Amino acid sequence: MRKWLLIFPGLTLIFIGWLYFPFLEEERDLQEERYIKKESGEFVLHVKIGRKEDKIEVLRSLQYLGKESIEIEHRTPLASVSFGHRNHDFTGSPVHRRLNSGDIYLPKTDAIFSLNEENACKVYIHAEFTADGEEVVIDHAEELPFH
Repeated sequence: MRKWLLIFPGLTLIFIGWLYFPFLEEERDLQEERYIKKESGEFVLHVKIGRKEDKIEVLRSLQYLGKESIEIEHRTPLASVSFGHRNHDFTGSPVHRRLNSGDIYLPKTDAIFSLNEENACKVYIHAEFTADGEEVVIDHAEELPFH
């Protein structure tokens, strides 16, 4: 009987710990919205990374600073974003867009990500398109502030 008086409380503590352990783990959360601005020639790639409920939302746009009207062509998405490792995937038919000086091209494809332990620290951004037949590539990588 004495043996059970020692074992039962120990098993109870182990069971309670097992139930509450997931809640004790540190939650990875984006500390603040992050704005990234990357210039390449006459183009500026703008990327906004922020929270949307329990996920990460990424908005992308391309600003044209040149003086003459220009035609760009890209595959979807305009700028590929990946977390944790470089994994850029461009799909779909080519998209054509005419841009004038000062125009900001905002594709209608937003990206929503669920983050986990493996991919929650570094963001990789890769944009590639042609501008009047000349290839333009914009690459960026940085650590995101999580707590």
